[in-house]
Amino acid sequence: EALGQIVLTASSLRSPLRFPGMRPSHYAPSVPLEIHSPWQMAERIQKLEAQGLRVAVLKWRDESVYDGRCVEVLSMPDCPSEYGRILYATLRILERSGFDRLLAESLPSTNEWASVNDRIGRAATVIEQNGPGFAPLP
Repeated sequence: EALGQIVLTASSLRSPLRFPGMRPSHYAPSVPLEIHSPWQMAERIQKLEAQGLRVAVLKWRDESVYDGRCVEVLSMPDCPSEYGRILYATLRILERSGFDRLLAESLPSTNEWASVNDRIGRAATVIEQNGPGFAPLP
């Protein structure tokens, strides 16, 4: 007690403090979201189109070009704070728009992009893993 007020500390609580951003999974769209590198994206789009799926792609690099019969490409901001600000709203719009799969270009692994990478990583169902020992995606 301090100045007539009760002060709670982590050690005075029976269960650990929980914050929404500390959970391994946060908001995740109902439509599967995959994160891929730009050089793998075209191949992934072709595989999904061959299965008859409608695909939305979130790109942030101006030089990236993706096309297909059933592909909608959205250009996301190349500024980390702007990308993060509109990420969840964009995903919610896309999940209500009838797409079967959402794909996002992988983002830079820099400090500026760390929080955005964390958010999109928690929302994703698949994060592309390259190298030996990783099975190809269906």
